[in-house]
Parts: sequence; structure tokens; C-alpha cells
Amino acid sequence: MESNKQYGSFLEDAFQSYLNWRENMGCVDKHLKYVLYQLDRYLIKNKYQIEDISPELFIDFRSTLDCEANTINIKMGFLRMLFDYLNCIDPTVENPLKYIPALSEKKFIPFIFSEDEIDKLLKILQNQIQPTESAFLTNLSIYISIVLLSYCGMRISEPLRLKVKHYRNEENTLYIEKTKFKKDRLIPVPKKAACELKNYLEVIKSFGRYSIDANLLVHQKRDYLITNDIYLAYYKALPHIGIVQDKKIMRGKMSFGKPTPHSLRHSFAVNTLKRIKQERKSPQNALPILAQYMGHQKYENTAVYLKVLDASHRNSMINFHISEFEDNIRP
Repeated sequence: MESNKQYGSFLEDAFQSYLNWRENMGCVDKHLKYVLYQLDRYLIKNKYQIEDISPELFIDFRSTLDCEANTINIKMGFLRMLFDYLNCIDPTVENPLKYIPALSEKKFIPFIFSEDEIDKLLKILQNQIQPTESAFLTNLSIYISIVLLSYCGMRISEPLRLKVKHYRNEENTLYIEKTKFKKDRLIPVPKKAACELKNYLEVIKSFGRYSIDANLLVHQKRDYLITNDIYLAYYKALPHIGIVQDKKIMRGKMSFGKPTPHSLRHSFAVNTLKRIKQERKSPQNALPILAQYMGHQKYENTAVYLKVLDASHRNSMINFHISEFEDNIRP
């Protein structure tokens, strides 16, 4: 990504002023910087000057963005906030994006693993742990990382940043620092994951790798795991449990996600709500607690999982939309 290159259009000073203002408020804006870079390149390529600023210019710029509607709307929102800022420091500056309507977004339905599929996936990964001195600890660490994604609903970056000291063995809790929204959280570890973690800690002690400030999950050659280590093992295991979907399924305004490692986080949320419903309790009432557990900023973000309460429900939605699509194209 080339967002760190210096801007060169007539809006260069405005971009830098806005970024400095945001930085002074403590905001980290790598995505904003890239959007400004994209706009900067567009303005330079078309030789636009300040007198050319108009809603039509930004509608045309929007058409050059090669991404999905929801991402485009986010990017246009960044630019709308930029011009709101410029209007605050100079009332003569009008916001050309003020009345540009958002694009119609596709409804995203994530891939959901059933609890049985998760158990099978973890069994496959466990069986792939090679009992060799050079690979055993690495493969075991990868397995534990996917256990945490599956049973604790963690983001893929979160297990990779854990230190040994973050697991509190006496109370079976994990302290997660520097989450997506720069917040820390303390979560109880489910029994299945706690059992795996305790066994894992005994193993790293036997390898002489136990230190409270050391990385919890390690690669034998570099002392830490990276996301690609997890990806390789995860995608190698999927076909063994009969999952071969390698791309998103698009049907009308519905977008069905493919089974990425992040799907395990989605599955944790959906399966948790499903169990609550099976116990004849209210999934709606559980949302605030589940949101805190998963590190969501707003529990409304967790509420989307209520629409897909299990894997079979999701699959039936796919089958319905596929059959509807085929009926529409049949002569």
C-alpha cells in the first residue's frame, strides 16, 4: 500500500492539516491516509485544480474505486469528514460530498462453522502436529491459536500478541491488550480452551521456553507466530472436513462470505447465541455481555449475528438464493 508517499495535488496542505489535527486527537488513520492518497493521485492524473471541486468530481472519483459498496461508502465518508473539517476552519469552503447519496450495499452473511465442524477442524489440526523436534512446538502453537479463535472468539491478531503473563492460570482468564479499538479486556476462558492452554504451558516449560514476558505462542525458529503460519495450517485442514468453498458467493444483494480464519470468530458468536436460545433464554439480552467479551465497541455490532443463528440456517439461505437465481435465468 502506498499511503505513506507524499501528497502532490493542490489539496496537499489541506490533507496534512487534517491529518495533523486527527493525530493531535490521538487518532491512528492509516486507512484515511490511503484514501487521501487515492484522491491525490486522481486529482493529479486528471490535472484538477481547486476551481474544479464539485459533487460531480467526487462521483466520478467514486466510480474509480475498485472495491465493494460498503468499503466505497466508508471511503467517501472519510472525505466527507475532511471537507467538514475544512468548512470549520474556513466557512467559505463548501462540502461537495454533502448531498452525494451512499451506494446500495450488499448484505453480508459470514461463513458459519457448526460446533461439530469446529471440533472436526481442531481434530485435524491436532493430528497434523508433527512429533519432530524441529516442528512440534510450532505446530502446537498454531493449534492453540486456532483453539483461541474458535472457543474465545478472538481476532486473529490477538492470540499472536499474547504473552505468557496474560494467561491467569488460577482464574482461567486471558488479558487481551491493544485490541482493534485500542481497548484492553479481560475474558474468562471456556473449559475446553483452558484445558488446552494448561497442557500447552506444561509443554513450553519442558522446552525451556516459559517466561512471563515471553510470547505465549511461538515459532521454534523465530520465537513468535505470524498470521501466515495460521493461514497455511488452517487452509490445509479445511478440505479434510469437507469445506472447499474458496470464494464469496454473490446473489443479488446478498454476499455470503468464504471460510476464512475470521469465520471462527463469527461462528463463536453465532453458536453462543444459539446455545442461549436452546436454553430458552433471550439472545437479545445476552448481546451487551457478548459484545464486551468479543471487544466490540457497540453491542449493536454484535446484534447482526442474531440474523444467522446457526450454520444450517446460513446454508439454507444460500440454497434459497441459488435456487431463486437459477429460476430467474432459466428460459
